[in-house]
Amino acid sequence: MTNTKTQTDDLDDFVGEPDAPSAPKQAEVEWNGRRTRIRLEHPILRGTPDSPAGRFLDGASKCADCGQEGHQFHAQATKTPQGWIGPESDHVQLLQDGGWLAGTLEARERAQRQRRRDEMIGPEASPVLSAAELGRLWKFELVDGHVNPAIESGLRRDEAEQLRRAVQAGLGDLAETLRDLVKSK
Repeated sequence: MTNTKTQTDDLDDFVGEPDAPSAPKQAEVEWNGRRTRIRLEHPILRGTPDSPAGRFLDGASKCADCGQEGHQFHAQATKTPQGWIGPESDHVQLLQDGGWLAGTLEARERAQRQRRRDEMIGPEASPVLSAAELGRLWKFELVDGHVNPAIESGLRRDEAEQLRRAVQAGLGDLAETLRDLVKSK
């Protein structure tokens, strides 16, 4: 009997994972069709089908949907112990995770991070603007929901002028240096 080694002698056979006891399935919760009033801690830009460009909302804004105070918009989602469910559940969960929803642990953590940052570099470095301030600043940037081309081309024109002046100033010094070198030879 000869002991010949083949190429597959050093391989193990995968026979599958052992059967794990299956966890009891929880009943899947379905969205009840009710909307949820959302209160904001920090400003957001929220669009609607009527106004896709949106408007800025913050904790002081009236509701974009019904005009009442105390909340800022209605979301097509419901909070359950498993998380948000409904057509806008992913969006609302992103807002919650980012700390934008008032009264949440994430909003408190975000405020704590902002306080620590303000202590280190000062609140004037990047102030948190209100929805009214953001709306006033943003209206100059948009025309019918698109970037205002007049502002965009004006910015390019200003940048080109600044570059032209910088090149002329730099070349002026270089030209004088070259003249001095030529004269000295």
